[in-house]
Amino acid sequence: MNDFIKTLLSLSLSGSIIALISLSLKPILKYRIPKAIQYYIWIIILLRLLLPLSLPGSIMNAVFSEESFINSETNYTSISETTNIDTVDLPPVFNSPPNKNVYNTATSKNSLKFNYKYITLLWLIGFLATITINLFGYVRFIRYVNKTNLPAKSEEVDTLFKLSKKDWLKLYRNPFISTPMLIGIVKPRIIIPDIEFDKEQLTNILLHELTHLKRFDIVIKWFTMLTVAIHWFNPVVYLIRKEIDNTCELACDEAVIKNLSDKDKQSYGNTLIYVVSKYKEAPLGMLQAKMCEEKKTLKERLTSIMKYNKKPKIIILLSIVLLLSIVAGSLALGAFNGKSIMIP
Repeated sequence: MNDFIKTLLSLSLSGSIIALISLSLKPILKYRIPKAIQYYIWIIILLRLLLPLSLPGSIMNAVFSEESFINSETNYTSISETTNIDTVDLPPVFNSPPNKNVYNTATSKNSLKFNYKYITLLWLIGFLATITINLFGYVRFIRYVNKTNLPAKSEEVDTLFKLSKKDWLKLYRNPFISTPMLIGIVKPRIIIPDIEFDKEQLTNILLHELTHLKRFDIVIKWFTMLTVAIHWFNPVVYLIRKEIDNTCELACDEAVIKNLSDKDKQSYGNTLIYVVSKYKEAPLGMLQAKMCEEKKTLKERLTSIMKYNKKPKIIILLSIVLLLSIVAGSLALGAFNGKSIMIP
């Protein structure tokens, strides 16, 4: 197996293991530790899938290097068996043509190299197809939105400036979108549906989108898309993408409401219900931070808002320990680094 395929599979396997462990812990932890910590856990899993970093003697490097050792040991045995060191006294049955096994081994190795070229080509086709579909959908959506954007009302622009203190951040209305969203990395802008919002609703919406901007959530969405494209063959990465989208919104909600009064929290929840009631399925390729991802996640988001309370220091400490444990586990699982391990 060539090194590229080994590295790819080791990253996919180690990331999947950490992801499945995190999913199994979700029912226990989802209302007990801060949503921000849960979000960071999924970002670590994302990095595990992308970066071939590991500790010396990592598990994945040992697993994928062992195959190389076994193959080399098999080849060595085949060659040794056919080397005529002292064949004078051997029975006739062992005096087979001297290089038969060597030829078979060489043919087998060439066949494997041929097969791995096709495997690499298949992966590349899937990668390019996934990237192309997402980028095409994104470019088409952005062009459509830019053509149909309308200027925001002056009072809405004033509200945004009071909340953000950023005169370069633009606000638009659009009659063809159904949820507020933050678009763009280089030139971010907030777009809201072309419907009426009262002052409280607008404030809640803008606070939510500004939190996405502050946390660089659009960058995370791009990295998530890249990860899915690289590991398109792994069904677990689609679960990871779903969890990242979900925890991103939950963490954003938590960041917004942590300094709000009970009355303001209720107002924020009502705004969320109002926005979700207007939501329609997003087109493929949307890489924006939206206030609403899916209607079916509304119940969890509202429950998280109602149950939110400031976590005790011991919970914060344990959450950080859990986060560091995920980091350590990811490094311990590691990835194949191209160095074979000779197992005695």
